[in-house]
Amino acid sequence: MSMLYGWLGLTFLGGLANAGVVVLWKHMASRPDILAIVALNSLISGVLILAYMGLFLKIRPVLDAPFWQVAVGMGLLSAVIIICFSVALASGPVSYVNPIFGGVLNVTVVVLGVLLFAEKLTLLSTIGIMAVIVGVICIAMGG
Repeated sequence: MSMLYGWLGLTFLGGLANAGVVVLWKHMASRPDILAIVALNSLISGVLILAYMGLFLKIRPVLDAPFWQVAVGMGLLSAVIIICFSVALASGPVSYVNPIFGGVLNVTVVVLGVLLFAEKLTLLSTIGIMAVIVGVICIAMGG
């Protein structure tokens, strides 16, 4: 039961917050300055995260070479994500774009977890992954 108040509960809360962001994003997707809105959102998020780390977690980042390499890599990938997602939301229905985007993300992360971190899949989790893939295909075909 404590798992519901730990990582699982936070996962659901984060998912709900993400849904709110997607709805706001779709609402503004037709604006030509949507990428500027999202960039400002990322900047504000970054400042708030650093403040949370320092004030509540008492963590100070170590600004060494691996820190910057990972930060720059994540920044570049995030820019690709934001541009692709913004263009997709501007031209497609949110009820298709977001589930397909999320399904591809989830399956890819699971595969990378197995390949890069030697994570194990159970029969039940494998069936779940296959269900996500089938679901993404059904959503894509319905669009």
